[in-house]
Amino acid sequence: SVLLLFLVSCLLPTLPAARCYCTADDCNPFGACDGKSCLVGILNQTERIVRTCGDHKPGCYRDIDSKWSRLYACDEYFCNTFSIFRK
Repeated sequence: SVLLLFLVSCLLPTLPAARCYCTADDCNPFGACDGKSCLVGILNQTERIVRTCGDHKPGCYRDIDSKWSRLYACDEYFCNTFSIFRK
């Protein structure tokens, strides 16, 4: 019982915080990824909207990482929908 509790407590910090929609080129075939946060944003070079996983704190960003012109990060399951751009 104590050993099981120890193993669970050791594994929990390594688990991802959210499961996300993923349309990036490196996504698995099922269109989902696991990460600390879910991202939906507009790429600078192509102006394409992409959904993927990342490690940004939740919030809205502009011109970040020289990759994104706009980026929304959230940390709930499948929260990276396109609806954020309708607001």
